[in-house]
Amino acid sequence: MSTPGFEWRSQRLYPVEKLKEAGQSQYRSDRELFQSVVFDAKVTMQFKFGRGQAEQFRTFGALHSFVATRSGFTRWKTYLPDDAQMTIEPDNLRFTAVRATDEIWYKRAVDYYRNDSNAFVYSVPFDAGLRNDSLVTVAQAVFVNSELGSSPAAVVGMQFLHSKFREKFLSTASCPSLEDCEQTCASDSLDCYLLDDSGFVLVSKRHEETGKFFGDVDGTVMDALLHHNVYHKVLMFDYQGVCLDVIPTGSSAWTLLTPLKYLQYLVSWVGSKLLWLLVQSSLLHLYDINLAWAAERSFGDYTDPEMPGVQNVPPVVTDENGEEVDHCYRVSNEQLFKMAHIAKTKPRPCDKRVYLYTLSQDARPVKASMGYCHGIGNTSCSRGFVLERVPLTNMLLLVVNALCPCENQRISIEPQEVDYPPEAVCERLLLEPYRRRPANCTHYHVKEESLDEMCGRSSAAPLAVSLLSSWLLAGLALLTTSRVIV
Repeated sequence: MSTPGFEWRSQRLYPVEKLKEAGQSQYRSDRELFQSVVFDAKVTMQFKFGRGQAEQFRTFGALHSFVATRSGFTRWKTYLPDDAQMTIEPDNLRFTAVRATDEIWYKRAVDYYRNDSNAFVYSVPFDAGLRNDSLVTVAQAVFVNSELGSSPAAVVGMQFLHSKFREKFLSTASCPSLEDCEQTCASDSLDCYLLDDSGFVLVSKRHEETGKFFGDVDGTVMDALLHHNVYHKVLMFDYQGVCLDVIPTGSSAWTLLTPLKYLQYLVSWVGSKLLWLLVQSSLLHLYDINLAWAAERSFGDYTDPEMPGVQNVPPVVTDENGEEVDHCYRVSNEQLFKMAHIAKTKPRPCDKRVYLYTLSQDARPVKASMGYCHGIGNTSCSRGFVLERVPLTNMLLLVVNALCPCENQRISIEPQEVDYPPEAVCERLLLEPYRRRPANCTHYHVKEESLDEMCGRSSAAPLAVSLLSSWLLAGLALLTTSRVIV
């Protein structure tokens, strides 16, 4: 702001990077946004210098505590665990959710405030079941109320190690709403889940199920939850979807040989021979010297204890019987065929629809059972399950009898193409989706003249004019020559 020519601006149409590329040395900033950032920095100063219970946070596996404001300002603290408890790389423990209002946990906390203003929103990544260093994000929205209404001011929260969170849950959670139940979720006779308000698995006894939709894990129980009005369906349409049509592969029958086919074979043979000649004669380095260098192969930073000073030696890995395990991963011919097979597809625009699920506001504790199941020894049994809401959270505790499995059905949330009837295809193509009109008509701005410096000038095309002139002259010359010859 101390630079000469600095101006305040209500809106910035282009980011600073674009302004630098355009060669502008004088920047204009959003005054209201700048003042909001400074104000949030002063208000959250206590979070930076306040004394937190770091030891207690480490005990429960907490890694980060944060506060993100509406202006985009974010503060956080990191509580690294002890070296004895360090099971993941330190580089993976850095706080990366610094986009404030653009983060998913920020939006979910603000949206869930309407359902329960005192609740904490728990969430995990979709690929949490494929990783061992996943974090559980807990967030709560802070609103400012006034006579005109309420507005989100910030979101506060923490991030925990999912492994610690899962360990605490399985060792302490027990059967809710059941009398004389002394078993915990660590028992083999119970399957325990923590579900969020959208039906996704936050914690499961099988780690690979974490982050998945519960309908893909156990669609039978999910259907029972829908029957008891725990979740309800929300139909969503995607009018800008892309469908992939599989292109059928041709048969192995021989094509009709024509002179053009023989010419094609000749050109392909000559081209392959020339390419092989370039490779064998090492002439490619004349085109690019980087192609002449060989890539180094490394097994990592390992040191052989019997050969001190020799690096990059892979360690010896043994199985349970003490036999050495080969480092190479061997696959079958069928797997190799699947990996080498390329399914050719052709994208096309289409409409898609999908049923999503959200927690019902009047959801109550459920204690029910499902019949037509078969237990141990193929005997008929009744598979019971109990569900309760976790207070002050968006989570549901679900406990299912694991000794009485049922035929599992699958409830998927994959978008499916909308199959319109033949008579409605033309009407659908002529129908335009509804678009919200702007609140007011803005057709001119005082400072829009400055945009000319950043826009291209398509009318000034001297190169195209010169090329057109040369083509015209060449055409006239050819026409004159032909007349003279005739």
